[in-house]
Amino acid sequence: MTNWPAIHAKEALLALWRRRYGYRHKKLSEYVAKVENNKKHFPNHKGALKAAEDGVRKWGPKEGEAARKIHQLAAEIHKLRPVQTDGIPNSGEGICVPKTAWNPYRRELANWIARELRDAVNSHGARGVVTSGLRTYQKQKELWELYKYHGGNVAAEPGKSNHEGYDYREHRGAVDWSEPESLNRALHAKPSGHKLLWAMEHGLIDTVHFSATGR
Repeated sequence: MTNWPAIHAKEALLALWRRRYGYRHKKLSEYVAKVENNKKHFPNHKGALKAAEDGVRKWGPKEGEAARKIHQLAAEIHKLRPVQTDGIPNSGEGICVPKTAWNPYRRELANWIARELRDAVNSHGARGVVTSGLRTYQKQKELWELYKYHGGNVAAEPGKSNHEGYDYREHRGAVDWSEPESLNRALHAKPSGHKLLWAMEHGLIDTVHFSATGR
């Protein structure tokens, strides 16, 4: 018999931790942007740079804690709920919405990316959750303007992001992941190799971004 009261209690707690993650992620992004800005425009202002770096050191672990809690609660809810498929096709192109603990926000992903993530989590111990997958042009425009003018997360210009569009063949699509170093280690541990590349290893300063090209 499904324990719905327990499920609902955990879902309420999950919603709380999602809000905490959003706030902590925003604070971390602000301090990361300040570090980059100070290094570029105010290299001699050591005090301001140290304050920004202290902010990154403070909010980085806090964001990680929230991401782990979200993953934990989503996994517990997944176990309590009636058995269902994960919604990820085993082959073929296109888009899916993985119904998994590591996709608690139910983001749309390219099928090939979802398969890469499933293998990395289930077989190679990747920690973390999807924070962004498919985006519309308008959403990409909002994120780019936030980055360009208000110190938000790194974002490509609208029309130039692998997050955009519905043409999700093997070379298209992107995903943002809450614990990128863990995912990157898991991808490198795959004996058959991996198609999903981390931006930080391919010339793009976007700490959470993965795609077929790393860009």
